Amino acid sequence: MSDFHIPTAFQLAGMIILVMPAFTWWALSRSPSQKLGLWCASGILIGIGTLLFGLRLHVPAWVSYPLANFLVVLGSLVRIQSLRHEVSKPWPTPWIVLGAIVSIVIFEFIRVGLDDAVLRIGYIHALLLVLFGYIAFLAWQIGRRLQNRSARVIAGFHGLLVAGFLLRLSELAYGAINANMMATTYGGILIAVVGLLTGAVSHMAYLGMQLELTQDKLITVEGEYQGILNTTPDGFILADAEGRCIDVNEIYCRMLGYARMEVLRMNIRDIKEMSGSESTPEMLHQLREKGFDRYESRHRCCDGRLLDVEVSVTYIPVPVDKFVFLFRDISERKQAQIELERRVLVRTAELATARAEAESANAVKTRFMSNVSHEMRTPMQGILGFVQIGKGRVGNAPPEKLHEYFEKIEQSGRRLHQLIESLLKLAEDAWTEYSVVAAENLRQLSPAQFVLQCCTLMDGAARKRQQNIAIENHSSLPVIFADEALLRQVLEHLIGNALRYSPEQSTVIVKLQDKPAQIQLTPSSAMALCIQIIDEGCGIPEKELTAIFEPFYQSSRTATGAGGTGLGLALCKAIVERHKGKLTAANRPEGGSIFEVTIPA
Repeated sequence: MSDFHIPTAFQLAGMIILVMPAFTWWALSRSPSQKLGLWCASGILIGIGTLLFGLRLHVPAWVSYPLANFLVVLGSLVRIQSLRHEVSKPWPTPWIVLGAIVSIVIFEFIRVGLDDAVLRIGYIHALLLVLFGYIAFLAWQIGRRLQNRSARVIAGFHGLLVAGFLLRLSELAYGAINANMMATTYGGILIAVVGLLTGAVSHMAYLGMQLELTQDKLITVEGEYQGILNTTPDGFILADAEGRCIDVNEIYCRMLGYARMEVLRMNIRDIKEMSGSESTPEMLHQLREKGFDRYESRHRCCDGRLLDVEVSVTYIPVPVDKFVFLFRDISERKQAQIELERRVLVRTAELATARAEAESANAVKTRFMSNVSHEMRTPMQGILGFVQIGKGRVGNAPPEKLHEYFEKIEQSGRRLHQLIESLLKLAEDAWTEYSVVAAENLRQLSPAQFVLQCCTLMDGAARKRQQNIAIENHSSLPVIFADEALLRQVLEHLIGNALRYSPEQSTVIVKLQDKPAQIQLTPSSAMALCIQIIDEGCGIPEKELTAIFEPFYQSSRTATGAGGTGLGLALCKAIVERHKGKLTAANRPEGGSIFEVTIPA
């Protein structure tokens, strides 16, 4: 035992504990980590302190005692802080420095003030025992919680150091050593040897622990990354600076029908349909300048067909140039857009045809009115002419002449009567034809949606008068079969009347509900749709509630001012009755009227 030189062992241990973390710190300076930096700093501090312990015979007392002990205690606290970062419970940094200073102040008080060498050695050994014991405890907790073997190795070697300090304290307690801290004893040998091994092994074990934790994080991140890629509804490609595919998800492979390895052997230009002046380098160069882009493109599938996709691409400049592509299949949206454009063209053609027919009908109407006015003016002029002649000769004209005048008046009157009868017969035939409901025009209608569309169309007229249209739906509504165009005309006319005869800033309510059908068309049509148009207008006299549905009849309250021709309600009633329904009118107690349309389901 006398051949074992404790100072030399401390010098060797100090050099090893100092050099290894210093080299690690230098090697990893380009990618610093707070936890690794703290560990390396603790090794450097402990290494310098241990080296000063070994040089105690060659350096001043203030260097080998307070400075050396301060560096070792501070290094131990920094090592504890590094491990506490692993469990996300770091101490405030000032606590560490303050703890080291207080410890050394106490040590110096014992060394200088009390001048008690045994108490001094016992205090510093007990302090280091507690610090290294806490390091072993933290490392063991990390190893158990994270299933990390390297952390357990750190705990084991620091535990051996704790055993050495315990042995040293027991030797001191039983008087096996004197006040010389460098005395060669079993405890001193154990501390020197284990300290040397701990400096080398625990540092390598810490690097191994960080490597294991990094690998675990990479595995977790890789799993999350693959999970996201395989659950997103969009296709994904990660490409390098030249456009070569680095990674791809299964969604995109299924989009194009390729196997994953086939896509990974491709370049973006092999998939994307390029325009004549476009190339992959130009596209990627533009992306580097913008950083992000979104556009529509077409990609070539395995079977040769072209798939419409929406592309979102992001440029990632570090650590090397990469491009992240996300692809969304928009082929259905494109087909819907094409179909919409086709329908717009068809509808435009239909409207043009309808406009031409309307202009033609208007020309026919103009000619008709011109002819009718001419035909009516001729007999009317005859009647008035002979009446004037008769009035002028009533005193001196012979009876034969007066008889001739009356015959002419009668002939003109009969002609005018015949013309009016013909016009009324023509109007009646047109009325019957207009209000007829053709079976091919019947279709299934959703009441709520149909009424909402009608009210939306009438909303502009309401806004001009600062009025509102409110829809009330109080029950589950039955589906009806009706001629949409004719029924829409009924609702728009009734809502228009309600707006016209209601004051400004009033509300017209359109109320939907179901009610038992009076006429059951089929076994399933036991219910009927009831639509009520409720206004805040002037109302209708009770004796006119039925008469207003007669042709050419106008209510006494609306015959002047904003009144119409007296044909609208009659036509609405005819259309509703053609649907086996019923149109009625009533007055509200608080003012205004209620028009109710009932259509069997």
